[in-house]
Amino acid sequence: MSVRIRAIDIQDGILFLNFIVEDTGVGIAEEDAQKVFREFGRLDRINERREFGSGLGLAISKRILKAMGSELLVESNLGNGTSFSFVIRSPVTQAEQPVFEARPLSGMTILYAEDEAIIRHLTARQLRDAGATVIEAEDGEVALGELRKKAPDLLLIDIEMPRLDGVETLRRLRTSDPGHRYPIFALTSHISGLKCATARSLGADEVFTKPVQILPLAAAFMARRGHSGVHTPSIGGELWQADQGTLVSENFFVLLRSDATALAKKHIPAFEDQMRNDLEQLAVEMAVENYENIKQIAHRCLGVCLVLGAQAISKRLEVIENAADSKQKDQIENRVAGLIELLELTVQEMRKAVPAPI
Repeated sequence: MSVRIRAIDIQDGILFLNFIVEDTGVGIAEEDAQKVFREFGRLDRINERREFGSGLGLAISKRILKAMGSELLVESNLGNGTSFSFVIRSPVTQAEQPVFEARPLSGMTILYAEDEAIIRHLTARQLRDAGATVIEAEDGEVALGELRKKAPDLLLIDIEMPRLDGVETLRRLRTSDPGHRYPIFALTSHISGLKCATARSLGADEVFTKPVQILPLAAAFMARRGHSGVHTPSIGGELWQADQGTLVSENFFVLLRSDATALAKKHIPAFEDQMRNDLEQLAVEMAVENYENIKQIAHRCLGVCLVLGAQAISKRLEVIENAADSKQKDQIENRVAGLIELLELTVQEMRKAVPAPI
């Protein structure tokens, strides 16, 4: 079960808090959804474990919320878990309001270009949770097509992409739309490097490392939109400097709090399958010493691991990518050895952290 609390709006000194309780259990049929609010009521289920309790909890909760001017809502489908939600209004002072600001990107339209599906879906979810309308593009060609339709408030673009990467997209954009009024933020797994410098020279206002941090992103956007002339520093830094034994970073738990159900059912299994395939291919490329392919695979995997919070694997992949540049075979072999086992341990740790369904 997971519990999410989000500040969804502030109006005239009133903060609106949205509470969502979700589980990944057997679910409730549509025709039975409202029956769960009956006093002493139970659903007739065959071959299901015995449930305990008086059957009053949801009925009492619904009455309390009604007295508070709210409503307890239920959404469910058989086999897909159940979600209960309600909104509470709470007065706040002007001084307190920034503390509760949970949707700093409200009202923004962001065109987000990223080729890796896992990264794109998870990051887009974070941006939407922060209030943005997100248009997703799987590469630079699609992004340019979207830009021809309508200008966004912000272009957020990955530097490394197949077909048409971020650098070449910016180069074409400088020719086709030199007077664009929206900021351009580039994304990368490394804050330094030739492509980052090139991206800046072609018009990228900021370069951010993955995973995206919402508040710094919002602050940089506000500084640009305000035309204050103040250059907001890029959010860079190295990978987490925690102990090598740490398997997952805080970013995984940020994603977990946002949507535990999607992580458990979709993103963790997809991550495991993709990483296993890529790491097996990495070993194949090592056998023939194809350093260019090794670098590409390591870079792609690094981006996914950074966004999902696979910290220990990220550290190894960063070394592998850098070592492939200088063809340091021993360095690569040392880091590739045991990566599959490290992946298995990481996935186990992620699954252990996901709340069990009720």
